[in-house]
Amino acid sequence: MAPRLPTRVRTAGAKLIARTQEVGGSSILSLLASSAILTFVSLNTLAGHPDELDSRPAGFGLIRIFRLGSEISVQSWLAIVGAGFGMLSYGCSETYTHMFDLWCSRQASRYPGLNYARYLNSQPRAPVVVGFRGFPAFVLLRYFIMALAIPASIGYKFSISTVRITAYEHIGSSSVRLSTPPVQALLGNGTTSPWLSDRPGNINRAFVHHYYPRNQTNNNTMFSPPDSIAMVDLADCGGVFHDSDVGSLYTREIVMIAKINHEIGESVMTADHQGWTRIENVTTDQPANVSKLEMVFDYKIADTGSVQIQWAETGSWLINNSGPRPPIGRINYSAHLAVAVVKRLVDNRGCSSIEDQEQDSVQLLTEAIPMTAFGNNQSSQVKNNWLNEIILGDPNGAHMAISAIVRVSMAGWSSQLELGNSSRVQLGHAPRDHGPFNETEYNKSKFIIGPKETQHHYPVYLGLRGEIRMGSSSNAAMYFLILSFFSWLICFARLLLGPAKLTSWMGQHVYLALAGQIGKEGTEHLESGYRVARVAGNGDQGRFKWAGVVEKACEHVPDSFVFTNYAGYRGRFVNGL
Repeated sequence: MAPRLPTRVRTAGAKLIARTQEVGGSSILSLLASSAILTFVSLNTLAGHPDELDSRPAGFGLIRIFRLGSEISVQSWLAIVGAGFGMLSYGCSETYTHMFDLWCSRQASRYPGLNYARYLNSQPRAPVVVGFRGFPAFVLLRYFIMALAIPASIGYKFSISTVRITAYEHIGSSSVRLSTPPVQALLGNGTTSPWLSDRPGNINRAFVHHYYPRNQTNNNTMFSPPDSIAMVDLADCGGVFHDSDVGSLYTREIVMIAKINHEIGESVMTADHQGWTRIENVTTDQPANVSKLEMVFDYKIADTGSVQIQWAETGSWLINNSGPRPPIGRINYSAHLAVAVVKRLVDNRGCSSIEDQEQDSVQLLTEAIPMTAFGNNQSSQVKNNWLNEIILGDPNGAHMAISAIVRVSMAGWSSQLELGNSSRVQLGHAPRDHGPFNETEYNKSKFIIGPKETQHHYPVYLGLRGEIRMGSSSNAAMYFLILSFFSWLICFARLLLGPAKLTSWMGQHVYLALAGQIGKEGTEHLESGYRVARVAGNGDQGRFKWAGVVEKACEHVPDSFVFTNYAGYRGRFVNGL
């Protein structure tokens, strides 16, 4: 048998329940429930994780993901918060009535008593235009509470926000399939090889161009030959990402780097270009009003992993063999291999895009070592016709042509490397044993922009996942916390003040009228229910007083006018006082 509570505790509990019922049980429970809901939403927000994509200034306005229930719909959260505000609105309305009754009871206990006509005109259903013939302060307070309910009923709907999840996710190497860019220009699936389609300054698939900082007076940097060109593998992430995923994929790979070397010394170009492969950007269909810079480019692969390029403007020297011509420039690109962190863009379910000329697109982790086994000249020379097409498509500047020559050379070298070499080094995911690369002596991982994990954690996806979570702003959470404290404070104050002697319940006033405690003069004026009570002159409803307050003024009142209300209080109505 369960132990019984002490008598004192049971008595106190019964008194508290009775007092709550007299004050207004439903409104007290509504205020407590609204306080609980708003406190939960507030603390659930403040305890949640901040939205890393929120670009607003730091402070209480930051969006936070709900600690609990962030996966349920926005409609459900709006219903929860709406229920809290609805109960708060009802509780505040009943609190106004309670405070009004307490004030009227206090007036009735003091001389000269409560003006009953103004009391009637202050009721919410009184047939008044504004209410100045009632108690103006209370009427205006009621209007103010009603006005506050309007922005509150609208504003809370903006407190719930949808948040995209920022993912820091480790993906298995087998899920990111890497393949060497093919030498063939046109592929069987209707696409082109990256060496043919990639361009300096574009969103590419396999090639990244880097330019070293130059003197600010040099405005032709972007049209100069790239200082280095990095070639990475083609990436395929089919099945890993979804349509709404947006971010970056970081992989640790062996990449090929072609570095520029400006050759110093005398060099010439001749009409017969013996030992060189020549391509020209001469075009005949360019509009006459567009400036032309027609140039001729000679290139040759002198050694494995090295390509020489020289160029000059076209002219009569190409036709009449007028003698050698000094080139505008002569450069050499030498290929190296290195381990690097490669950053690719994730969008539309794919991860094959890479930003050109970005510092963090290809970040070296090891020293670049020269290539030891590459293909021969044929891998580049057989693509002469496609190189002509690329150069004719953009006749302005030398950087496009030089980039195309280096790209096709690198594609040829990578294909020869893929066939096999003594060191078995291939482009793609870097092995954990580093192979011939000594990463421990030249580890730049602390300078890496992006995830700085060890080799065992790559590939890494950093970005948005398609999941939508619910959250709220810290600013709204603080407002909710203040409102919940205000709601709890109202409950405590009402229970402390207790029930009013004179209530707005019409049953008490029906009893007063039947008991003859309300003056009959002027009551015919109230018959229709659509006319206000007269507050002065003939027909004034008089003043209501509690017995014992001004006993001398009430001695002439018969005992039959003494009444008892539902709370056990005794009072008298004095007509004309």
